[in-house]
Amino acid sequence: MEGALGELPESEREAAREAAMFTRPIDAPDEDETGSYSTDSGDVSWNVPLGRFTAATWPVGTPAHSWQAVAAGKEVGTAGMEFAAKTIAATLADLIADDELRRRARAEFEEQSASHEYESPLPDGATRTNS
Repeated sequence: MEGALGELPESEREAAREAAMFTRPIDAPDEDETGSYSTDSGDVSWNVPLGRFTAATWPVGTPAHSWQAVAAGKEVGTAGMEFAAKTIAATLADLIADDELRRRARAEFEEQSASHEYESPLPDGATRTNS
Protein backbone atom coordinates (compact mmCIF):
# COMPACT_ATOMS: atom_id res chain seq x y z
CA MET A 1 0.00 0.00 0.00
CA GLU A 2 1.42 3.36 -0.98
CA GLY A 3 0.90 6.92 0.16
CA ALA A 4 -0.26 8.40 3.45
CA LEU A 5 -2.87 5.68 4.04
CA GLY A 6 -0.07 3.11 3.92
CA GLU A 7 1.76 4.98 6.69
CA LEU A 8 -1.13 4.49 9.11
CA PRO A 9 -1.03 1.54 11.47
CA GLU A 10 -2.82 -1.37 9.80
CA SER A 11 -5.47 -1.34 12.55
CA GLU A 12 -6.51 2.22 11.54
CA ARG A 13 -6.51 1.95 7.73
CA GLU A 14 -10.08 0.77 7.23
CA ALA A 15 -11.50 3.49 9.48
CA ALA A 16 -9.41 6.12 7.67
CA ARG A 17 -10.47 4.78 4.27
CA GLU A 18 -14.14 5.13 5.22
CA ALA A 19 -13.94 8.57 6.89
CA ALA A 20 -14.32 11.88 5.12
CA MET A 21 -12.00 13.26 7.80
CA PHE A 22 -10.02 10.83 9.97
CA THR A 23 -9.59 12.52 13.34
CA ARG A 24 -8.60 9.74 15.72
CA PRO A 25 -5.14 10.32 17.25
CA ILE A 26 -2.54 7.70 16.30
CA ASP A 27 1.03 7.06 17.35
CA ALA A 28 3.54 8.79 15.10
CA PRO A 29 4.64 6.45 12.29
CA ASP A 30 8.00 8.26 12.22
CA GLU A 31 8.69 8.21 15.97
CA ASP A 32 12.42 8.34 16.77
CA GLU A 33 13.30 9.06 13.13
CA THR A 34 14.98 12.13 11.74
CA GLY A 35 12.70 13.92 9.33
CA SER A 36 13.68 15.45 6.01
CA TYR A 37 12.27 18.84 6.86
CA SER A 38 13.36 21.90 8.77
CA THR A 39 11.93 23.61 11.83
CA ASP A 40 12.86 26.59 13.94
CA SER A 41 13.23 24.38 17.02
CA GLY A 42 16.56 22.67 16.41
CA ASP A 43 18.68 24.63 18.89
CA VAL A 44 15.83 24.68 21.41
CA SER A 45 15.60 20.88 21.39
CA TRP A 46 19.26 20.60 22.41
CA ASN A 47 18.64 22.70 25.53
CA VAL A 48 15.17 21.88 26.88
CA PRO A 49 12.60 19.09 26.48
CA LEU A 50 10.62 19.59 23.29
CA GLY A 51 7.52 17.81 22.05
CA ARG A 52 6.29 17.59 18.48
CA PHE A 53 3.10 16.43 16.85
CA THR A 54 1.41 16.86 13.51
CA ALA A 55 -2.16 17.72 12.61
CA ALA A 56 -3.75 17.31 9.19
CA THR A 57 -4.57 20.57 7.46
CA TRP A 58 -5.35 19.16 4.01
CA PRO A 59 -6.69 15.89 2.61
CA VAL A 60 -4.50 12.80 2.22
CA GLY A 61 -2.59 12.91 -1.06
CA THR A 62 -2.53 16.71 -1.37
CA PRO A 63 0.91 17.95 -2.45
CA ALA A 64 2.54 20.33 0.03
CA HIS A 65 3.01 23.94 -1.11
CA SER A 66 0.34 23.56 -3.82
CA TRP A 67 -2.81 25.46 -4.72
CA GLN A 68 -4.73 22.38 -3.56
CA ALA A 69 -3.23 22.71 -0.07
CA VAL A 70 -4.12 26.40 -0.03
CA ALA A 71 -7.67 25.67 -1.20
CA ALA A 72 -8.13 23.20 1.66
CA GLY A 73 -7.30 25.96 4.14
CA LYS A 74 -10.83 27.24 4.63
CA GLU A 75 -12.51 24.20 6.17
CA VAL A 76 -10.04 21.34 6.58
CA GLY A 77 -7.14 23.67 7.33
CA THR A 78 -9.07 25.65 9.90
CA ALA A 79 -10.30 22.47 11.61
CA GLY A 80 -6.72 21.13 11.71
CA MET A 81 -5.41 24.43 13.06
CA GLU A 82 -8.05 24.50 15.80
CA PHE A 83 -7.26 20.88 16.74
CA ALA A 84 -3.56 21.75 16.94
CA ALA A 85 -4.23 24.84 19.09
CA LYS A 86 -6.40 22.84 21.50
CA THR A 87 -3.75 20.11 21.71
CA ILE A 88 -1.01 22.63 22.52
CA ALA A 89 -3.18 24.42 25.11
CA ALA A 90 -4.24 21.18 26.83
CA THR A 91 -0.65 19.93 26.91
CA LEU A 92 0.54 23.20 28.45
CA ALA A 93 -2.26 23.03 31.05
CA ASP A 94 -1.19 19.48 31.96
CA LEU A 95 2.45 20.57 32.28
CA ILE A 96 1.58 23.58 34.44
CA ALA A 97 -0.61 21.51 36.75
CA ASP A 98 1.57 18.41 37.10
CA ASP A 99 4.99 18.72 38.74
CA GLU A 100 5.67 15.00 38.26
CA LEU A 101 4.98 15.21 34.51
CA ARG A 102 7.49 18.07 34.21
CA ARG A 103 10.02 16.11 36.27
CA ARG A 104 9.62 13.03 34.03
CA ALA A 105 9.97 15.15 30.88
CA ARG A 106 13.18 16.70 32.19
CA ALA A 107 14.55 13.30 33.28
CA GLU A 108 13.84 11.79 29.85
CA PHE A 109 15.49 14.78 28.18
CA GLU A 110 18.58 14.47 30.39
CA GLU A 111 18.82 10.74 29.67
CA GLN A 112 18.38 11.13 25.90
CA SER A 113 20.84 14.02 25.60
CA ALA A 114 23.50 12.75 28.02
CA SER A 115 25.63 11.25 25.26
CA HIS A 116 25.41 14.31 22.99
CA GLU A 117 27.03 17.64 23.64
CA TYR A 118 25.31 20.73 22.24
CA GLU A 119 27.50 22.92 20.06
CA SER A 120 26.04 26.20 18.87
CA PRO A 121 26.47 26.80 15.15
CA LEU A 122 27.19 30.47 15.89
CA PRO A 123 30.84 31.49 16.06
CA ASP A 124 32.26 32.56 19.42
CA GLY A 125 31.63 36.24 20.06
CA ALA A 126 28.70 36.48 17.64
CA THR A 127 26.27 39.23 18.54
CA ARG A 128 22.89 40.19 17.22
CA THR A 129 22.66 43.30 15.15
CA ASN A 130 19.55 45.23 14.26
CA SER A 131 19.34 46.26 10.66
